Order: sequence, then C-alpha cells, then structure tokens
Amino acid sequence: YASLTFDVSIQEIFTSLALGSELVIVPDEVRQDPVRLIALLRAHQVTRLFLPTAMLGPVAEHAAGAPPLSALRHVIVA
Repeated sequence: YASLTFDVSIQEIFTSLALGSELVIVPDEVRQDPVRLIALLRAHQVTRLFLPTAMLGPVAEHAAGAPPLSALRHVIVA
C-alpha cells in the first residue's frame, strides 16, 4: 500500500523478496476495493499481506463472507 517513493515500501518489497516470495504489486484501483483485492489475493495465492489499518475492517468484513484465503499466512497491519 505504501507509495514506491515512501520508505515503508522498502520494507514491504524487500521483506517478501528476501524470504523468496513472489512480489505482487496491487494496482491502485484494486487497493481501494476490498472485493477486488480479495479476488486478487486468491488468484495470486498471496501468503503475506501488508495492509494499512484503515483497510483492515473492510477487507475482513468482505473476506468473512467469501471462501477462505487458504494461502494467506501473515497479515501485517500498520
């Protein structure tokens, strides 16, 4: 979620790469839509998600009514 010009993006990007994970960069229009975001997480089998606090509620609410995100192991909220 952090802009590529913001220093937090380094943590988001390199934590995944350093652990050997595939990096999925979410398009801006998908980031603000919990339904589309959940679909993207499922399609890419995302295992680690960095999520801003403001999006935790909406994503959790929509995820509760959807099939489980079976690949998701870690949600980092900041």
